[in-house]
Amino acid sequence: MTTSIPSEKLYPYLTHRPPMVWIDEVLDYSETSGITMTLIKEDGYYCTGGKFRITALIEFIAQAYAFTALAYLLDKKITVNNNKNYLAAIKNFKPTDGIAILPGMSIRTEVKKSRTFGPISIISGECYYQDQLLGSAELKVFSE
Repeated sequence: MTTSIPSEKLYPYLTHRPPMVWIDEVLDYSETSGITMTLIKEDGYYCTGGKFRITALIEFIAQAYAFTALAYLLDKKITVNNNKNYLAAIKNFKPTDGIAILPGMSIRTEVKKSRTFGPISIISGECYYQDQLLGSAELKVFSE
């Protein structure tokens, strides 16, 4: 287990800035995987009229990958080039029906890079509230 890192410590290396940063903390990271935490706020950009948009889980997965990969690079003292990354494709988005995601809930996002070919990485991710799966997706991320 790695030491948790508040997201603010990673801001200098990211193109995202609040309020578009939705990750509050990196809980764990490795070369190919990581875990983040987000405290759901009623005024977060992932809510409309105070209600959570389930499709926001896709962005949680994308940001979790970016934050945990960055934490790993910084920890290993690998040069960070501030590359721009783009969500290139979304596959198998499977939100769990019947679960209300409410302000005050802490969402844990777990990501894993399964492969890389050229500038494309394939990321799988799952979002949880406690031990309850909220949704999962596979993303293709393009790095410049």
